[in-house]
Amino acid sequence: EESKMLGFRLLVEAPQAPQIPLEVAAPLSTFPDFIERMTLSVIERLGVPIDDSVRAEVHAVARPASFETFRQLANAHLAWTRKDYQLALTAVTSALSLDPELDEAAALEVALARLTNDNAAVRSAFRRWSAIANRQRQPLIAAERLVMLGHWLLEHGEWENAHQTYEEARNVLGREPG
Repeated sequence: EESKMLGFRLLVEAPQAPQIPLEVAAPLSTFPDFIERMTLSVIERLGVPIDDSVRAEVHAVARPASFETFRQLANAHLAWTRKDYQLALTAVTSALSLDPELDEAAALEVALARLTNDNAAVRSAFRRWSAIANRQRQPLIAAERLVMLGHWLLEHGEWENAHQTYEEARNVLGREPG
């Protein structure tokens, strides 16, 4: 694995940006750091000065833990654009098995489960998405996601399950400090 490389050749098209491509490669094992550095390079090309606050903001953005996770997420997006929702859901499930804390993949799973009309998958996806926010100590976001599930349950005539889900959201908010 250490011998596998990931390379980019990226041309940023923006006013005042140099038309010289960004070309770089790094071992796949350094994927998260590589993506962070590439992001900073693009921001710099767009004329934004890089300082500690910009670095901190870029560092705080969630990203896939590995290249394979990123590849599966890209496959899911590609399949979605072709309206191949089952294949997209399969790819996003693979991404989540590789990185269960990837919020972007969990959000995509919710959308895809809704498109496939798989009610059990929708419930499971919303709960996973909410649990990720809970583990990231974001109770307001976790509760909001449970409320969205409650609304979905109401739309599907599941009054009792919706009520229970709203109660769960209230309990999550009740644990929020301050």
